[in-house]
Amino acid sequence: MNALVKEVSSTIPSSEAAFFRGLIGTVIIWFMMRHSEVAFSRRGISMLVLRGVLGALYLIAYFYTISKIPLTDASILAHLSPIFVIIMSAIFLKENISGKIALILPIIFIGALLLVKPFDYSSYSVYAFVGVLSAMLAAAVFNQSP
Repeated sequence: MNALVKEVSSTIPSSEAAFFRGLIGTVIIWFMMRHSEVAFSRRGISMLVLRGVLGALYLIAYFYTISKIPLTDASILAHLSPIFVIIMSAIFLKENISGKIALILPIIFIGALLLVKPFDYSSYSVYAFVGVLSAMLAAAVFNQSP
């Protein structure tokens, strides 16, 4: 999907690509629910709307990043979301970070920095910031407990 988004980003806006990706996903899920006879729930609609909005913002930010910087860098930035889950859970949920995780977290950050060429100042851009933002949104949206 990422390679296709990169390819079409020269002809259509990232928001349009995100819209069609979401539309196709919605249709597929609807057919799967219908086939499995799963009923729509009316509980927690406000949280589902919030999750949908944040998910859409994530997808738009991620596709925008893919369209503006090399695909490898965009993928690395997006895959930082588990690290943001750890950090956000400690800050917002007051969860304890184990000693092993606390030891590994700086190593992960250093590794990610080296992969995205930290000494090449052209890699520091608003596009990279949007990529990090997409990882933070992914952490907030897709890594939630039920």
